[in-house]
Amino acid sequence: MATYLVLTSASGPGKDHEDTRFIRDGFSFLAFFIPGLWLLWQRMWIYAVVAFLLQGAGIALFRVPALWPAGFAVLLGVSVLAALEGRRLVAQKLVKTGWKENGLVSARRLAEAEEIYFAKIPDETPRNIPPVRWDIPTSSNGGPGGAALGLIGYDGGR
Repeated sequence: MATYLVLTSASGPGKDHEDTRFIRDGFSFLAFFIPGLWLLWQRMWIYAVVAFLLQGAGIALFRVPALWPAGFAVLLGVSVLAALEGRRLVAQKLVKTGWKENGLVSARRLAEAEEIYFAKIPDETPRNIPPVRWDIPTSSNGGPGGAALGLIGYDGGR
């Protein structure tokens, strides 16, 4: 089972919780295979530049016959670090920009995590709803009221 971090916007969850984000805590395969591009996609510019520089250094070391194990280790290290810690960095960036942590949810899939989280939130219905008036008189002029067979008017007039 995966753990999802639930974040809401600084302005509140919004109507129907449109601004609620679920970030999965776990390994990201996309970040493992293309760490620099994944970090750019997540708008983490400094981390992306560092990842590209380390990958460039790893490729340069990989091309030297005696240093290829070090180059492989650098490339693998960048990929594993981005895959394991990338989503935590995304959550940390959002918290720094004002998002609020609202808890953790353990679930197998994102849809199940949303269902579990939103089931705990009480419905927000207004308290003072006036009762509907069902005893409305049929007509004000004493005759049969309302429209009948396509005739116009609720109060009997045209």
